[in-house]
Amino acid sequence: MPAIEGETVAAALTAAGIAALRRSRSGDARGVFCGMGVCFECLVTVDGRAGQRACMTRVRDGMVVAAHREDASSGATGEAAPLVPPPSGRLPEVDCDLLI
Repeated sequence: MPAIEGETVAAALTAAGIAALRRSRSGDARGVFCGMGVCFECLVTVDGRAGQRACMTRVRDGMVVAAHREDASSGATGEAAPLVPPPSGRLPEVDCDLLI
């Protein structure tokens, strides 16, 4: 399907009229909710890798996107991709009076 360079998978699917991106274990349709990668409602399988957030994954030419399946028989592997790469090395310690 056509997509605009730089847009997310969620945006491209929404523009194409596709609102239900996956089914929950109970069978309910799920789609884009928060749009910022924290709710996990828009999980899809991209190029065989399950658990990708459609709202955080940029489209690219030739990618294969499929509905995310909750069961192990889906053939896809992996868990949700991290929003940012994990830090390398030790994190610095900071003294503070209040941390939110």
